[in-house]
Amino acid sequence: MTFLKKQGAAFYFNAVAIVLAVAGIVTMVMSSTYSEANALAALTRLVIQGVLAVVLIAGGIWAANKGKDDNGIIGLAATMAAIALIVATIGNIINSRILLISGLFSFNSQNMVGWHVFYITVACLVCYVVAVVAMIIGSFCKVTK
Repeated sequence: MTFLKKQGAAFYFNAVAIVLAVAGIVTMVMSSTYSEANALAALTRLVIQGVLAVVLIAGGIWAANKGKDDNGIIGLAATMAAIALIVATIGNIINSRILLISGLFSFNSQNMVGWHVFYITVACLVCYVVAVVAMIIGSFCKVTK
C-alpha cells in the first residue's frame, strides 16, 4: 500500500495507458482474426509494436520508482518512443482498413462481417488514441511524489 501512496499522477495516467494499449492490442487481433478476408497483413509486426510500447511505458514507470530517473529523461524518452510506436500502429491499421471502410459506406452496406470488423477496428483505434492522450497528459506530471 505504501507503493501506491508515493505514486504521482503520471503513474496513474501511464497505468491507464498500459491497460488501454493492451486492450488495443487485443481488439486489433480480434479485428484481424474475425474474418479471413479482412485480416491485417502485418499483424505480427503490429502486435510487436504494441507490446514494445507497453514495455516502454512500464520501463519509464520502473525507472522513476527505482530512483534511476532523477531528471525524467528516461521516462520522457520511453513515453515518446511508446507514442511513436502506437501512432505508427494507428496509421498502419487505418491504411489497412481504408478500402474496407470505403466499400462499406459506398457499395456494400449489407456486408455484416465487414461492419463487425469495422466496429472492432474503431474500438481498437479509440483504445490506442485514448492511451496516447493519457501518456501525453502523464508526461506533464510527476511519476512519484
